[in-house]
Amino acid sequence: HSIYSLQRISVTKNNIIRIMDMVFTGLSNAIDLNHETVKLLEKYHTAEDFMNADDADLEKYVTKAMVKRIRSIAEKSPEPGNEKRSLLIELQSLLRILDLLIEEKENITMEMEKKFTSSNQMITSILGIGSVTGAVIVAKIGKIDRFEDAGKLVAFAGIDPVIKESGKVRSERSISKRGDSMLRTAIYQSTLVATRCNPVISDYYHRFVERGMPKKKALVASSRKMCHIIFSVMHNNKPFEVPEKFKTETD
Repeated sequence: HSIYSLQRISVTKNNIIRIMDMVFTGLSNAIDLNHETVKLLEKYHTAEDFMNADDADLEKYVTKAMVKRIRSIAEKSPEPGNEKRSLLIELQSLLRILDLLIEEKENITMEMEKKFTSSNQMITSILGIGSVTGAVIVAKIGKIDRFEDAGKLVAFAGIDPVIKESGKVRSERSISKRGDSMLRTAIYQSTLVATRCNPVISDYYHRFVERGMPKKKALVASSRKMCHIIFSVMHNNKPFEVPEKFKTETD
């Protein structure tokens, strides 16, 4: 349920950004959508709204620096025509939905953190895996002993590569998606976070990107690496530790 909640939030945010780009060009690049900014956008929609707003009121939702940045963008943003103003009704509706979804996600996270046992907490030692995604991963994997090796876990998650053969040409074209979709989503989302905070995954991901691999494909490859780390932590019942070579590089 938590993973689907995250997916619904992502879809709703994308729809909000789509409309924002039409009614207030440039604003979506300046702010992140969270509780505070959603409340702000429920009150102010267009560049004109923000230009006429009182600084003190805007600063109830965002920082003074952000207010200055928004005003700078508003000065250059054209006012939406009448045909686009009708989108403001849809925007209002989406903002209310997003606000409820964010609140729902926060409630789910708190509940899962309460239920997260000490044995399950081993999984969150892996940088990039939080309590929500960790709980999903542990629940979906079950007993790690049922997997002979990390490769079997990769296949169970459905992120094993599908090999396409044509004549003498043999290439990896996609992933199987045969496994559990919720587990696959949890691992994928954890890997995305890990590319920024886990030096092992980050190094692995950026080496592929530097070789010219598309970012999405590099992320899938990194998700397989994450599976190997998950298998090791759960199989050995030992927390994840950053290897010394990465500690030296980051010190």
